[in-house]
Amino acid sequence: TRDLHLWLGLFLSPFLVVYAVSTVLVNHNVRPGRDAARVMSDPVQIVVPDIEDRIALGKDVIAQMGMTGELGAVRRQPAQNRIIVPVNVPGKRRVVTVDTTTSSATVETTTTGLLNGLVYLHFAPGQHLVGVSGNWLGMRLWHWMADATVYVTLFLSATGVYLWTVLRAERKAGLIFLGAGTATFTALVLGLLP
Repeated sequence: TRDLHLWLGLFLSPFLVVYAVSTVLVNHNVRPGRDAARVMSDPVQIVVPDIEDRIALGKDVIAQMGMTGELGAVRRQPAQNRIIVPVNVPGKRRVVTVDTTTSSATVETTTTGLLNGLVYLHFAPGQHLVGVSGNWLGMRLWHWMADATVYVTLFLSATGVYLWTVLRAERKAGLIFLGAGTATFTALVLGLLP
């Protein structure tokens, strides 16, 4: 149990760092990369797909553009004769705008950087774009790792309590830290209640 606790904890550490850093940024409303420069590409001729399903439509457009990434909410704007396809990868945001009258597409690219990429990864596994999220292999893998992080954290908590009860030398210090954690948690929860 001790070895499994140690090795799984070490394996999980980088993922916890991603969530810890991104949580601090979100908690303090730090939005890195919001002032990043935008670069507009030259128009490229494409075949405007006649597809109703928005994810399939977005995948077809980015395949023609030679791009990969996680699709955002694909929007049709018939009044303006255009289709908007957001494509994200951690640290880079691209928006493909298809002009349906000229069959041309332009890409607006914003490189937001590492910290913004961490914030993007923080929100990506959740239910923020249910039905759309997870359409890129990289993001599907990230979803699996986010779930694994939760399960391994629960396992580490359970094995930590078990090891604390078994190892007599650690009981006094463990009791102090367990009590401090419980008191802090209780104070925060009570402070949030109306």
